[in-house]
Parts: sequence; C-alpha cells; structure tokens
Amino acid sequence: MGFVVLNEPIGFVVSFATLYPWVHTAYSLSYPVVYWNTKFTEDAWGGPSWLGAVLVHFFPGVILLFLAPWWIRGVARLHGKFVELMLG
Repeated sequence: MGFVVLNEPIGFVVSFATLYPWVHTAYSLSYPVVYWNTKFTEDAWGGPSWLGAVLVHFFPGVILLFLAPWWIRGVARLHGKFVELMLG
C-alpha cells in the first residue's frame, strides 16, 4: 500500500524530469526559426541583436541534446532503486 501512495508523487516528478529536457531542447533548437524576424530591445537576453539572443537561447538546447539521455537514464535508475527498495 505504501508503494502505491508514494509512487504517485514520485512518478509525477520522474515524468517531469524526463520530459522537461526534451521540451526545453525542442524550444531552444527552434528559437532561431520562431524568432527569425523579431526586433530585440536593449534589455533583451543576449543583447539588442538577433545573433546575441540566438546564442543565449540556442546553445543550451545543443548541450541538452547530448546530455538529456544521460540525465534520463540517471532519473530512471533512481526510480528503479526506489521501486526495488519498496517492493523488495
């Protein structure tokens, strides 16, 4: 019974931790296309130029593209350890 009660919130956290890197990667990699014709102001992240904003938003997506599989594997292992601990 304890496993059923505890696995619901832990499963929610695990699903969020699994989906977020891929959603953020998709957003970051599509940033140059989505904001192609946008004029940025002085207080915009990356500065007033389009290239500066793309550099600030695009490269985290490139990094996450390569790190997300290891991150998700680690989250899955932690969840597996929890299941093993609870169910024996």
